[in-house]
Amino acid sequence: EYGIEARDDVLAKGWAYALVGTYDIQADNGADLRKGVIGLTCGGKTRKPSDWGVLAAWSWGLSRALDYFQSNPAIDPKRIGIEGHSRWGKTALLSAALDSRWAIVFTSCSGEGGTKLSRRNWGEAVDNLASDSEYHWMAGNFLKYGGAWNAMPVDAHELIALVAPRPAFITGGTTDQWPDPRGEFMAC
Repeated sequence: EYGIEARDDVLAKGWAYALVGTYDIQADNGADLRKGVIGLTCGGKTRKPSDWGVLAAWSWGLSRALDYFQSNPAIDPKRIGIEGHSRWGKTALLSAALDSRWAIVFTSCSGEGGTKLSRRNWGEAVDNLASDSEYHWMAGNFLKYGGAWNAMPVDAHELIALVAPRPAFITGGTTDQWPDPRGEFMAC
């Protein structure tokens, strides 16, 4: 996806980067929850409500990429960051919250389930993530908050706080309703 010129510029500055094929870790659909990493951990059976969703599986895979970077002596293990946009922005934030080895996280337009306040009924909402098209992103226990988002015991500001004291660069644009830039700002 990145042009050869951009890749060459990054490498010329002495940076390393990885483009991780998240679909190789876990498919982005509910039909394949008995396959991929989730399928392996559930023994090919239907996941339980407490079992992880696709975003957590992707986060696990990103930590495996971090393992590789940390094993390379040419890479400073204290200067490795993670970045993602939209569903991968949610994943980058979750990865940084779960794995303190990430030095910085850049999350763009992560919306609901990322940096947007869940208890703010605007843009992408809990109901969207609990819907037939996106339910697989989250653990089954999350689905009970579809239509009951005000009952959620935690919210985005607490997920963001799990990254501290490491820096988190959060952007949602200025006019895109879906990620709810105002809700992201309020969570920050």
